[in-house]
Amino acid sequence: MIFMFITTIAALLYTSWSLLDKVFSGAVKGEALVGNTLMGLVGFFLVIAAIALAIEGAKALMRFRIIRAEAVAAAAAKA
Repeated sequence: MIFMFITTIAALLYTSWSLLDKVFSGAVKGEALVGNTLMGLVGFFLVIAAIALAIEGAKALMRFRIIRAEAVAAAAAKA
């Protein structure tokens, strides 16, 4: 799962960078300029959102582990 997350984010970064590189180098004109710019920016936004989601997911897993450990400790104390 972690491998797929990293490779997907890397591919999205590479694609976004190559689209924006074409824009900044002047290789595209007209409608392609607008499309490449928007898609490059959306790609970078998706990377930021994915990283934020991964951080929130890790926090949720840590909370679950703490709650589970407390429940095990409480059950052991009763026994």
